[in-house]
Amino acid sequence: MTTDRLVIPYASPANVLGVVHRYRDRNLPEEFNVALLSDIGIPKANIHRTLAALRFLSLIGEAGEPTATFQSLQTAPEAEYQAIFGGVVRNAYQEPLKTVDPSRDSQLMIDNHFRRYTPQSQRHRMVTLFLALCREAGIATLDTPRQRGMKRPIAGAPGKAVTAAVHLGMRMEPTPKVASHEVPSFPRDVSGLRQSYIAALIEKVKQQDSIDEALLDRIERLLKEGKQITNAERPNNH
Repeated sequence: MTTDRLVIPYASPANVLGVVHRYRDRNLPEEFNVALLSDIGIPKANIHRTLAALRFLSLIGEAGEPTATFQSLQTAPEAEYQAIFGGVVRNAYQEPLKTVDPSRDSQLMIDNHFRRYTPQSQRHRMVTLFLALCREAGIATLDTPRQRGMKRPIAGAPGKAVTAAVHLGMRMEPTPKVASHEVPSFPRDVSGLRQSYIAALIEKVKQQDSIDEALLDRIERLLKEGKQITNAERPNNH
């Protein structure tokens, strides 16, 4: 007797969350397809995996149209975003969550539970995506997703966000030694709330397995806004 086996997505977390963040921050066409994902920087080999993950999460329909759930994520304020995304993850992964508890089970244990899902050869990537989505949703995880490190940049080539900050005349803090990631530090002269938020975004960059252009763009924008606010607050000496 054979039973249907649930297909679990195995796209790169950075690509999936990069699309989600970009949809929240930018005006995108109302159809998510191969051409659009290519235009926003998703590697060609990962486009179909990313689309499959978005469909699995019920964020887009079969024709690529954003669902009402995806639209609610787009318009949700930061204070509500995580709760809504938590509902998305719990709904999509309701079958696995009947048998696994990411707050108590190690990644190895979850990997073993995921043997019942297909494709078997991508089980490690399935688990990595699952845990990364849980963390994005504020669902506690015992283990941090073990992701493949990104390739090192060409020697001497500054990261995109670092370059932008230099052009804005900002001082950059020394970056912690995190393999393969060039991420900006926040300036000292921003408000405590803004500083904490930028720090959280930078931490998210460090945990990703490939460059998330949308997230880097968000950090750059916040850095630029912080400099503008600081300049506006300085007394006019003229």
